[in-house]
Amino acid sequence: MRAVSEVFRNKVEHCLSEIAHRLATCLDGAERRGELLVHCYEGAALRTRLRRDSAPLGHLRELAEIRVMSSMCAGLSSWR
Repeated sequence: MRAVSEVFRNKVEHCLSEIAHRLATCLDGAERRGELLVHCYEGAALRTRLRRDSAPLGHLRELAEIRVMSSMCAGLSSWR
């Protein structure tokens, strides 16, 4: 993107930042309502069927394991 003007580059960066912020807001809301894992599962299950490949469900399982482990670690650190 060397030939792209600095003004254009800044506008694109601003748009991408705004998208990331809105997405984070939606994900935070879904997580607070306890819907995030359900929505992730539905998406992973659909992709698994469409692709005929279990990788999306495997990725979700890995993500869920990481979330559980970080929650457990956060709980342990509050015991101190």
